[in-house]
Amino acid sequence: MKAIVFNPELSKPVIEEWPYPIPGPNEVVVKIHSAALNHRDVNIKNSPYTKDKFVFGSDGAGTIFQVGENVEDVMVGDEVILNTYISCLKCEDCLSGNHTFCSSGRVLGGLAWPGTFAEYVKVPAQNVAKKPKHLSFTLSAALALSFGTAWRALFSKAKIKPGDSLLIQGIGGGVSLYCLQIAVAFGCHVIVTSSSNQKIEAAIKMGAVAGINYKENNVLEEIKKVTNNKGVDIVVSSYGGSVPLSIDAAKFGGKIIQFAYLGDTLPTFEIDKIMMKQLSLMGTGDHTYQEFKQALNFIETHKVIPTISEVFSFNDFEKAFQLMEDGKQFGKIVLEIK
Repeated sequence: MKAIVFNPELSKPVIEEWPYPIPGPNEVVVKIHSAALNHRDVNIKNSPYTKDKFVFGSDGAGTIFQVGENVEDVMVGDEVILNTYISCLKCEDCLSGNHTFCSSGRVLGGLAWPGTFAEYVKVPAQNVAKKPKHLSFTLSAALALSFGTAWRALFSKAKIKPGDSLLIQGIGGGVSLYCLQIAVAFGCHVIVTSSSNQKIEAAIKMGAVAGINYKENNVLEEIKKVTNNKGVDIVVSSYGGSVPLSIDAAKFGGKIIQFAYLGDTLPTFEIDKIMMKQLSLMGTGDHTYQEFKQALNFIETHKVIPTISEVFSFNDFEKAFQLMEDGKQFGKIVLEIK
């Protein structure tokens, strides 16, 4: 089969022949129709520590092609979405529901587990779920990793409630847009930042109450205006250098959720502000199996439609990677594999 593989000699992804996966007990093989990029794909491509071949891709949607022994809940032909995070389900953390703490846990795509940028992928049977009925394969492929991360950030970490004020720093990527969609649907008041007025306008159309261009305005002063000098209940960010602003923008007793570390700025901040304002500064990532089920139920109930920046053919994957690296996307970047 064909797959998008990291070539260590060229230090870049290429299309190569890759062995067809064979399902073992409690495993299934999925014929991939669509797959979505994440910053993770770019990060591991550019990592100086990446030395071996692997198949890219964490997100995907398709149909069950083959099932292994003991698989009962799905059958050949079922339309499914993949849960990107694979854990052992046997260790103490997994048994307590903390799957993201599993020492043997892995995300699809990489040396540990071949990814979704391929015609077929093998996963444990517990890592497939029925595709949302109202979504195409292309839209469904854009969900799992980003939506699951956003869900965990807002509900498990921030514990949002209707009426909360929320600042999303750097609107445009998959997780930040899903945070916006979830928060708006949940009755929160969302402020976004970006260096692009076009992205800000799009976010406001999606329900944000305000948008601030951080290259043209003093973000903190603008936040004070919008919140009547109170600050926001929750700050969500993916940029490493954003921590000082997050601390200043949060109200007393507020929560700061960091779900990624993009950019090359090392944050420095005054720790006494965290103590004086009694802030909670939390990191988050991935999602548990229970959170994945909750997220899918929310998607079905609220008929969530993922925002797609652009769709590329399998052979045009280099353009997709470049768009992600340039950071010009607004929404998810999807590859059509079929």
